[in-house]
Amino acid sequence: RYGKWGANHKLYVERAVEASAAMGAEFMVAHGDEFDYEKTEYSPEAALAYNHDYFLPYVEKAEKAGVGVAFENLFCESTRPARFCSEIEELLPLIESFDSGNVTCCWDFGHASVSFGEAQPEKLAQAAKYITCTHVHDNDTRSDEHLPPFFGRIDWKKCMDILKNSGYGGTLSYEIVHGKIPPEVAPDFVKMLASAGRTLY
Repeated sequence: RYGKWGANHKLYVERAVEASAAMGAEFMVAHGDEFDYEKTEYSPEAALAYNHDYFLPYVEKAEKAGVGVAFENLFCESTRPARFCSEIEELLPLIESFDSGNVTCCWDFGHASVSFGEAQPEKLAQAAKYITCTHVHDNDTRSDEHLPPFFGRIDWKKCMDILKNSGYGGTLSYEIVHGKIPPEVAPDFVKMLASAGRTLY
């Protein structure tokens, strides 16, 4: 496992399935970017096989618990040699490899902005039929800033039109940086987010 969770990652994934079921959550979102870079030479094909095998027990556990598993589109980071699911051509085959309607996609608009820039609508259209949940935030296409919608460079009109035309009926879930808004400002900030959400949908 590459990254900060180390050897405990599988335990955390298992607990996430259990917690999702306990809360009655419809989906558990996962990053399908696991890989043993030290023992195996990286390739998209090797990463696909690795992530399928890695997540299969948790997909099966989630399905029995009535929880869907939604893999999230990601973006490459400078801290690792490669990151699987940063390309549509990697994410969709991973979803399809489980051959289960219980495995879908969580579309992260901010990640897609970093990965694809102005091409996000085109990539979104490719993934649309698999999308069952979302992470909504904005950025300048250069870093994952988690800004409110309309504070960055995402073309929300194009993206929302594609999502609506695909028949998407799920929620728009904000993934906004927290802890920086003073208590005095928070009520107005939340109202602004609510207004932005209604404008998007």
